[in-house]
Parts: sequence; structure tokens; C-alpha cells
Amino acid sequence: MPDALMNTKSLAVIGGRVVCWAALVWGGVLVGPASAKPLQVMLLGDSLTSPENGQRSYRYYLWERLTETGLEFDFVGTRHDPARRSVWTATTGLQFDPDHEGHPNYRIDHVLNGRDDGRGALESWLDAYTPDVAVVVLGTHDALQGQQTEWSVREMRRIIEILRRDNERVAILLAAPPPVDAGHEHAWLLLELADAFTQLAQRETTVQSPVRLVDLHSGYDTATMLNIEGNRPNSVGHRLIAERLASSLLLLDEAHLDPVRPTTARLWGAVLVVPLGAALGFFMLARAQLRREKAAQQYSAPATPLASSPNGVTSSVPRASRVST
Repeated sequence: MPDALMNTKSLAVIGGRVVCWAALVWGGVLVGPASAKPLQVMLLGDSLTSPENGQRSYRYYLWERLTETGLEFDFVGTRHDPARRSVWTATTGLQFDPDHEGHPNYRIDHVLNGRDDGRGALESWLDAYTPDVAVVVLGTHDALQGQQTEWSVREMRRIIEILRRDNERVAILLAAPPPVDAGHEHAWLLLELADAFTQLAQRETTVQSPVRLVDLHSGYDTATMLNIEGNRPNSVGHRLIAERLASSLLLLDEAHLDPVRPTTARLWGAVLVVPLGAALGFFMLARAQLRREKAAQQYSAPATPLASSPNGVTSSVPRASRVST
């Protein structure tokens, strides 16, 4: 068989193998294993998270906003509000996810240590789930009851520590509670707490477990976004809170939005790395095959007479056995 034909057939076989291998790898990268579960989002808070008057809290508007983006997520928590299902209407054909960790009238120390209501505390709640993202909206009751900001910051740091013990990669959205009517005796403490939480987030954030402050003060109009008593958000205020939280969550880097969608890096890997790897594999296999064929041709070539030895005996050695000097 002519050498050119042999090389062509060999390359064709090699090429076919490499193409099949690349197709398998390409399919594996693009399809990949199915995500074990959607993004686990914990909503940790007080009466802002779980209103006692039956109104829609920011939870509904946050769920609505995230659902519309197509993000795969699951609200987690030990509380469910089943009696208020009529308040939570469906969106895009999906029913509202009522799970949360909102505890009316809780201060930060109540979340840490529990109260006498039998609900437990943060560490026991986390036995039921492990959040990927923790949305923390706490501190209103602490400030309005006149608690020193330094104490609230110290307790919030413990909240962060407990969340990280449960999941070292947890992303934390720390919201400074929104303002109340300026006529409230301790309204100024909420402003002080917002500044302190800003500094806390800057100190505690890491690449592995980011802490992002969510600003609920700027643009919050106390004239139009508070209830009649002036100490809680109305529906307009809850919508603003939800929009700020949703924007902060969706701005998290894609590594912390796993396992809900493939990251940009993985998609670029599918587009660039696999084809380049296939081409390199084709080249290496083809070169190895050509070397093997060349060696086979050398060993199968007819013997070439060598010069006569001094005793007059001639010998022949295959070309491939010659040693150059």
C-alpha cells in the first residue's frame, strides 16, 4: 500500500477517534451533572420579614423579582406562614415559597440565644438547612428599644460567625434596617446602626464568604413608605426593600450563585478549551502515528551491505541498526 495512502487512512482513524472523544467531552461540559438543589436563600429577620398584620412583606416582592429573572432558588427556614397563602399570589405560574426565618419582635440577641416562646435560636434553626445566601434584616427592635449600637454590632458579628460555621462559603446580605418616623425617640439610633453595619460588612467580608451591606436608607421616603404608626414599612416600602435585596443578590459573583447556573468561566471552557484540546490531541496522536510508521518502514527495509572487514568477511545490517559516529 503506498505510504501516502497508509498515512491518510491512519490519520482518518485517529481523527475519527479524536472527534468522538471531543464530542463526548463537549457534551459533558455543556450538559454537565444536574444541580443537586437550587440556591438556598435564608431570610433572617424580625417583624419586617414576618409582619403580624397579614400584609405582604418584602419576602413576596423579593420572590416575585427573583422568579422573573429565571433564577433557580429556594427560600429556606423553619417558619412557613401557611395561614396567609391567600396573600401570596402566584407569579409566572409558580406558587409563592413561604419558608423563612422571620421572628416578630425579635432583637439580635433573641436570634442568638432564643426567647421563652419555644422557637429556639439560630444554631438550632440551621440544623434543618444550610443556606447558600443569608439575607439578614435585623436591628430595628434593638435600636428602637435604645440598645447601644456597639452591642448590636457585637451580636451581629456572632450571627456572621454562626452562619459561617454552618457554611464556610455562605454569602451574607446584611441590611441596615430602614428608617422610621423622625419623631420616634430612638430614630437616630437606626442611622447610627446603618453606619456601624457598613463598617462591619467591610471588616468581615472575604472572597470566600462575602458580606455585602444592603442600603435601605438612601431613597427611602418616610413620608410615603411607612405605615400610619410611622414605625414599619408599608407596601411601597416593602417593594423598595425587596428591590434593593434582589439587586444585591443578583450582583453576587457567579461562584456564589452556584449551583443554580453554569458560570461564565465554565461556558468559555466549553467554547474554547475543549476544541483546542481536541486539536492538540489530534496533532499529538497524528505525530506519534507517523513516527511509528516511519520506524516500521526503516525496520522492514532490505539490508545494506557494509564494508568488508579486515579478514575479508562482509556483513549486512538493517539500516535502522546503523550507529553513526
